Amino acid sequence: SLRLLTESLTRPGILALCVAFVCYVGQWSSLMIWLPTFVMDERGMDSTAASLLTALFVAVNIPGNLLGGVLMQRGMPRWAMVAGGSIAMGAMAFGVFASALPDAWRLVSVLVFSFLGGVIPSAVFSGAPVHARSPQHIGTTNGMIMQASHLSQSVMPILIAWAASRMGGWGASLGTMLALAAIGLLAGFALRGFERGLRH
Repeated sequence: SLRLLTESLTRPGILALCVAFVCYVGQWSSLMIWLPTFVMDERGMDSTAASLLTALFVAVNIPGNLLGGVLMQRGMPRWAMVAGGSIAMGAMAFGVFASALPDAWRLVSVLVFSFLGGVIPSAVFSGAPVHARSPQHIGTTNGMIMQASHLSQSVMPILIAWAASRMGGWGASLGTMLALAAIGLLAGFALRGFERGLRH
């Protein structure tokens, strides 16, 4: 097991997949946690409304995942899905945190953020057998991706909440979200180069 892990850690494509997933999960889970707090504390809605909005945010991610599978079947490159999903999440983050926009537009931004970001997991997990050194390494690769996800879920929401508390409100969290989106975009372009190398 240690050998499989060591050999997987030296595969740059696997590391790029992990980075892409860290950025995706960090943004998505942070927004999921932020949403009920925002609608209750800043918009005065009750807990039922907050729960329903959060459930809707989670639900629209599912067809986004399915869209990712369809795009893969139709030949869209994995790197383009990671890069495109990262761009979409970054762009929608502007709408989510723009206090000048009406609430309806901010809600639309939240839902589009979750839907279009949903193509990234499809791309990442489909990359495990491509970048794994051998069939025996696929389980280790998937494990690395999942551990990256757990780490991101634990750290990123705290980081974004800290930025909000120290820098004047939730709008200040936009910079952290955009940084994650930018790193995810770079991971997508890195995958492009690594997968070209695998084909040659």
